[in-house]
Amino acid sequence: MRNKLQPGKMISLDKVYSVLARDFHFWLPDYSDILRPLTKDGNYIPDTDKGFKHYCIWLTDYLTNNQIPVAEYQKPIIKRLKRRKEISNAYMLANAGISMEYFFDNADLLEIYPDNFLENPDSSRISKKELNYFKKYICIPNFRRLNEEENLQAGLVFVYVSVQQNLIYRNIPGPRWCDIGWRSILQEGLKTVDDSKDKISFTKNFINEIAYMQSK
Repeated sequence: MRNKLQPGKMISLDKVYSVLARDFHFWLPDYSDILRPLTKDGNYIPDTDKGFKHYCIWLTDYLTNNQIPVAEYQKPIIKRLKRRKEISNAYMLANAGISMEYFFDNADLLEIYPDNFLENPDSSRISKKELNYFKKYICIPNFRRLNEEENLQAGLVFVYVSVQQNLIYRNIPGPRWCDIGWRSILQEGLKTVDDSKDKISFTKNFINEIAYMQSK
């Protein structure tokens, strides 16, 4: 028997994504674009000092001359960065690196969710037993201006997306550069820079800062 929520307690998926965008600890990556440059031999550019320099040049050119798709949950992040006039600051964008420590990579967690959960992210679609398990073992953040049920829903969405993205991340072959997952954010930042050399420096600073954030 499914656990029933009171009418009007569920919030829209767009609002959940907007709530998560408020705090960079809960920004979610998107690994749908994992294109990387290859050597003449058809191998991935190695993660060395020389390889990193080449990669930054390639990535800057790639993001400058191609429009990559933006995940729905990253759109409010970009909107917020623009509103706060932080989109032109590579170090502010790289706060995304902090969120990695909050991600969930336990594939078994997906078993509590119904199929196509995001099409109707209502916690009443999950059994009471499974919800109790979720509440007991998952630390649900207390997002501002959300009641208990809305916080539960936001937590369910966050875990659902992060587990799925981590499953994709695990299977990425070759060097997993730190920009992968955050390219749509980097692309918006690069649009604010005119000089080609400055663009490459922006990309380099972005990747280095994410790597630093992840190492803390």
